[in-house]
Amino acid sequence: ADIRTQVEDSLLPGFDEVSSKTWNNAGIPGYAQFSMQRQVESGLAVALGGTYRWQSSFKTYTWLSGGYQFENGLSLMGEAGYGGYTSFQFGASAILALDQLQIQARVANIERLASSNKNLGLTTFLGIQFQFEL
Repeated sequence: ADIRTQVEDSLLPGFDEVSSKTWNNAGIPGYAQFSMQRQVESGLAVALGGTYRWQSSFKTYTWLSGGYQFENGLSLMGEAGYGGYTSFQFGASAILALDQLQIQARVANIERLASSNKNLGLTTFLGIQFQFEL
């Protein structure tokens, strides 16, 4: 006798039902992003961009950010965007760029802090990059 039909909690009968010898093609999630920014030693810094994700409930997200680049390598930026998993989004970031080291802290979806909607999320990011010279 086949053990798969005798054991009540066996997963094998269910596996046999969904498995087959045919190909199943499916798209996988991914994204494409485009951005442009004005590089300055010091003064007004601006950037804009967009992100498109496929196989997702994510709406195309576009943003505009602006802020100030200080001479010591510190940059403070604010961001406003539309799309993503919600509609309007706001964020802020700080970047410290030294000779070979860059540290970035970013918070997005800060409108969540002022909303009672529990379905909104808050995004935080911390990045540390070190450039090696060969």
